[in-house]
Amino acid sequence: MQFKLWKLISLILLTAVLFALTGCLIEIEYLPTQTPAPTTTVLDLPSSKPTTSSTETPLPTATAIPSPTATPEPVTFTVKENTDMFSIALYYGITLDELKAANPEVNPNAMSLGTVLLIPVTPTAPSSQRTPASGLTPAAADGSVVIMGEPVCYPEPLGGVYCLVSVENNGEERVENPSVYFAISNQLQSFSREAIVFSPLNILPAGASLPVMAYFAGPVPADVSVLAEVENWLPVMPDDSRYAQAEVGESQIELAENQLSAQVSGEIIVKSIDKELHSLRLLAAAYDQAGNVVGLRLWEADSPINADAPIPFSTFVYSISQPIDKIELFTEARFQTP
Repeated sequence: MQFKLWKLISLILLTAVLFALTGCLIEIEYLPTQTPAPTTTVLDLPSSKPTTSSTETPLPTATAIPSPTATPEPVTFTVKENTDMFSIALYYGITLDELKAANPEVNPNAMSLGTVLLIPVTPTAPSSQRTPASGLTPAAADGSVVIMGEPVCYPEPLGGVYCLVSVENNGEERVENPSVYFAISNQLQSFSREAIVFSPLNILPAGASLPVMAYFAGPVPADVSVLAEVENWLPVMPDDSRYAQAEVGESQIELAENQLSAQVSGEIIVKSIDKELHSLRLLAAAYDQAGNVVGLRLWEADSPINADAPIPFSTFVYSISQPIDKIELFTEARFQTP
């Protein structure tokens, strides 16, 4: 108790002394605590304008969608009396192999009347520039194989046309597989079609001529004009032994009363037989009074071919236009190849 009283008295005395010295109270100032200024970090924020990349993505381009085209009706042929597959192929300006490939279920040597054949022909699209289908250039530029006269076209009931011309070998050697380029068009150039057709027989002897026929499926305008040019041919080597010597012997021609058809019969003599024959063909070509080709018929001997004796033939040839004034017969025999 005494200690607390003494402590209190000492505190009062000390305060009185300080008051006497200064005459005022001492104010203790507390320095403010410094708060570090905030550090500003400059960030590279994205600009409000979009940046343009150095590689631009192109806009998609519109692709034209081809308009659907109508599918043409298939061309068919109903087998009639005295018709064979080879003559039908010739009639439509296609090869026998093409016709056989389109009708694999039909036996060419046993076609019954009424058999319907699919003809692998379609209209040729117009083209502004001629491009040879074979991609070949003529075998020679000396004009050995030339067009005789002017080509002639004849309309047919289905709306198509047949165009015929003769080719002649003016050279001194026989040639093989002559072909003719045909082009038809009208005056306004709104219609045009093209075809390359081979001669009915492979070999064209020196000084001889052969008719060539092209068929253009309808519809074909009535005012078309035709162009025909020799497309290609191949020389036959002097030592070529693929073909046998053959000629037409006795023959008879029975012309119909209206002169629009004729039955041709006779026999073919094959010479220098030393091996088996692969094929024997006869071409009957009908001409009108003006010398224009108006009909073709190709006959082929049945296999196996016995050439030890004259081989008989009989076939019909029909005109697609004018009355028949003359008929020429051509033949060709080929050996079997290994």
